[in-house]
Amino acid sequence: MDYSIREAAAAAGVSKSTIQRRLRNGELSKNEAGRVDASELARLYPESVKVSHGHSQSVFSGTVWDTRLTPPQKAETSALRQQLEAARQLAEERSRTIEDLRARLDTSEARRAEAEAAKDTAQTKLTALLTDQRLASPPPGFWRRLFGAAER
Repeated sequence: MDYSIREAAAAAGVSKSTIQRRLRNGELSKNEAGRVDASELARLYPESVKVSHGHSQSVFSGTVWDTRLTPPQKAETSALRQQLEAARQLAEERSRTIEDLRARLDTSEARRAEAEAAKDTAQTKLTALLTDQRLASPPPGFWRRLFGAAER
């Protein structure tokens, strides 16, 4: 349903100048015919505008939509709710799986780091065993070089 500016002001319970100001500021929009759509009014003035949707009519009151649905619409709504619940359960299961996999990865990374540290320690010990650990004797002094004293 489309409204002229005067009809939109009456439906929303505000003055024409308020509707015009909101149109000028871009808060409301007009269609090609220069009329304001009811859904646009309902977006800005939800308490005072009734929106008609084919077979059902919804009236927004506070935070709850009062809807009179036909039986096929009720069946479709029920099916969609079941699909939504199934999708939520699947998302929850996937979230738990991801959390479990992350915990396993963290544990694996910690074990790998410990193994790497143990390997480095063992490598250092083996290197120490295989290298000459004796203290190097000081180079011979001047007199020993001169007189060729016997090596110890």
